[in-house]
Amino acid sequence: MFYAGTLCYSFIYAGTNTIPAPYCADIERVVEKSAADVWPEKPVAAGSSAPKGKNPHACVRTLTLLGGQTVGKKVLMIDGSARRRNTYNILLQIEQVLKTHGTKVEILNLFDYQIEDCIGCEACVSCKECAKKDDMPILMRKIMDSDGLILSSPVYMSCVTSRFKTFADRTNTWVHKPETVGKPVMFVATTASTGLKETKRFFELFATGFGARKGGLVARSGKTLGKPVQEKELSRFLTLLAQDKRYYRPAMSEIVMFTVGKVLATKSTGDDRRFWEEREWLNRNYYYPCKMGPVRNLFSKLMFRVISNAMR
Repeated sequence: MFYAGTLCYSFIYAGTNTIPAPYCADIERVVEKSAADVWPEKPVAAGSSAPKGKNPHACVRTLTLLGGQTVGKKVLMIDGSARRRNTYNILLQIEQVLKTHGTKVEILNLFDYQIEDCIGCEACVSCKECAKKDDMPILMRKIMDSDGLILSSPVYMSCVTSRFKTFADRTNTWVHKPETVGKPVMFVATTASTGLKETKRFFELFATGFGARKGGLVARSGKTLGKPVQEKELSRFLTLLAQDKRYYRPAMSEIVMFTVGKVLATKSTGDDRRFWEEREWLNRNYYYPCKMGPVRNLFSKLMFRVISNAMR
C-alpha cells in the first residue's frame, strides 16, 4: 500500500493526471470509504484524467490514506519573525495546503513567549532541567506533541532572527538527549535580497542536531515574495509526514551527528548514557532501523571509531 501511494505521488508530480492501473484498486478501496468525507473534490477515476475544472492534483490528497496518513496529523509551525508579514503570509498559505490533506495546524510566534538567553551553564544536560524559568518548556512540549514541524524566519544578517537563535540555543538538551528523533521538519525563509543559502544551512544544522527528518525548504526573495506557495513545494514534507521512519535514508551529516551523540553517551556516566541505553541506541548505527544500506552502516561504524579515538 505504501509503495502504491509513493508511485502514484511521483506520477502526479511528473505531470501525469492518471493513476497507474496496478494501483487503482488499492486507491479505490480506501477512497470509497474516506475521500468523500475529507475532501469535496471527487477523486480521479481509475485510468482517466482529471475532470475539466477540477483540481488535477486532487488524488494526491487521497494517496496519504495509503500506507501512512497525514489525515489527523498535527503540524506545528514556529514563526521567528517580529512582524506578521512576508514569512507569516507564507505560513498561512502552507496551512491551507496542509488542511486539504486533513492535517491539523497550529502557528505560534516566538515573540508571544518569554524566552530567556542561554547562559551555557549546562544545567539542562547535567540536571535535566534548565536553570531559566520561562516559556521554553511549553514550546518544547508543543514540539514533542506534534507529528511534524515547520520552522520559519526572515533572513537577518544572513541568518535567522535573534529570537529564533535564542530559541534554538535553549534546545541544547536535545543535542545530548534528542526527544524528537525522526520528526519531519520543513523550513521557511524569506528575504528581500540575499542570505537564503546561509539561513537554510543553519536550519539544517539545527534540525540535524535533534535527529529530525528534513523535509525541504520553501524560500522567497525579492521579486518572488508574492509568489503563491505550490503544493509540490511541500511534497517531500508531506511524504515524510505520512511515511514510516523505516523508509528514510539519512544523510551522511545526520549519521555523523548521531555518532557524535553516541560517543558522548558512551563516555558519560550520567543521564546521557541512561537516556541512550533505554532507547538501545548505543547498539545501533542510527537512531532507528531505516534505509541505511551497507555503505552507511560501514560509515557509521568507522566514524564511531574515529570520533571515539579523537575524544580520548
